[in-house]
Amino acid sequence: TGPGEFWMQVDDSVVAQNMHETILEAMRAMSDEFRPRSKSQSSSNCSNPISVPLRRHHLNNPPPSQVGLTRRSRTESITATSPA
Repeated sequence: TGPGEFWMQVDDSVVAQNMHETILEAMRAMSDEFRPRSKSQSSSNCSNPISVPLRRHHLNNPPPSQVGLTRRSRTESITATSPA
């Protein structure tokens, strides 16, 4: 429960998109299930807006589990070790 991050890495972008949508759908369903709203709460929310935290973007930052673990393709390994 509470805020957190979820990291995943897959080779296929279609698989990644489907996983993303499935996880979001499940999270929204759970959120609705655990946060029932009464009619009085819904109407009072108009006068008391809530603040929403900004979404953090990790453009070039690897997940914590991969810091220091860089993967090279086979061709990079071969060209890096081949004599000139």
